[in-house]
Amino acid sequence: MRIRSPRRPRGFTLLEVLISIVILVLGAVAILPLFAVGAQSHKRATDQVHTSLIAPRIAAMIQENLTGTNPGDLKDAQFVEYGREYRYDAQFARLPGTAGDPLADAAFALRVTVKWRESGADHVETFETVVLRRFPPPVSGRAARR
Repeated sequence: MRIRSPRRPRGFTLLEVLISIVILVLGAVAILPLFAVGAQSHKRATDQVHTSLIAPRIAAMIQENLTGTNPGDLKDAQFVEYGREYRYDAQFARLPGTAGDPLADAAFALRVTVKWRESGADHVETFETVVLRRFPPPVSGRAARR
């Protein structure tokens, strides 16, 4: 006759299941704040991309209308794009080292500061470029003789 050893029950005990659930919940609670940080970082990156796309468009728009030799700065001008209202300032400066150059009044350093408000906080990005003023079209020979 063969003696059987007592049979072990198969499966997990209630205590083992509770311990594993507690460990899982602690891990989830530790990771949860990372989602908020990731979403905030994504939003900030999206805003920076939008402003880096808007600033050259603003500079091109300013250059298209730039005909004077002494342009005035712009303050709190409005630009609506991507479903949001942006404000911008534009400051002109002479390029350094152009004294005595006959085309010194044709090129300017332009600093565009794009501003927007979100969640009660002001955000600002600044971009710099060089713009050229538009010269009036030359008078043709026949038109000048008339």
